Amino acid sequence: MNMLILHQLKAFSNLAVLQNLSCTVFAKDSQGKYIEANDVLAKNIGLAKPEDVIGLTDRDIHTFTESESLNLQLNDKKVMRIENTTLFIEPVTLVKNREVVLISQKAPLLTRKNKIAGIMGFSFIINKNEFYSDPSQKITPTLEKNKLNSHQLSARQLDCLYYLTQGMTAKQIAATLNLSHRTVESYLVTIKNKLNCHSRFELVNRAMQMNLFSG
Repeated sequence: MNMLILHQLKAFSNLAVLQNLSCTVFAKDSQGKYIEANDVLAKNIGLAKPEDVIGLTDRDIHTFTESESLNLQLNDKKVMRIENTTLFIEPVTLVKNREVVLISQKAPLLTRKNKIAGIMGFSFIINKNEFYSDPSQKITPTLEKNKLNSHQLSARQLDCLYYLTQGMTAKQIAATLNLSHRTVESYLVTIKNKLNCHSRFELVNRAMQMNLFSG
């Protein structure tokens, strides 16, 4: 692995922990071509070794649909544009038509002169059926009381935030909680204000960074 990229990846994440958790670890240049990949990524897209991934773009990966590839590329471009680490929820298809959701943390990849050279990141792989929980199961988030008091979120606001971190849209949250779409949108705006976030991606990122939900 390129030493400059390796240094940045180590600073960005704990590579040993990520390997043990079976995460994909990757880096791409500014054109979207993979310049680094790990075994987990290679195997999940049907390739024998990480070296086989190098030089490919997301469009070249046969397991990804066109829309999935486009979504990944747009997210990469956003990271390079805003020059900041960002969390993404990315549905993709892996080998054997396995539909999953990637919880991806992506950051700008820099040259020695601190110019944007691409992106680097890692992704947790979650089966799609496990990620989009059956609403009939009525999963309830658990929140530590001190965190609840600290941010003054109501029970309904917490429900909305929990399902947002699970990848649901406002419409899906509304159907799950038997609320109107407008009510859920209002709750999400209130939560963003209380947690000082400016977007839903930032809100999900904040909730995960704070380990807000303990179970």
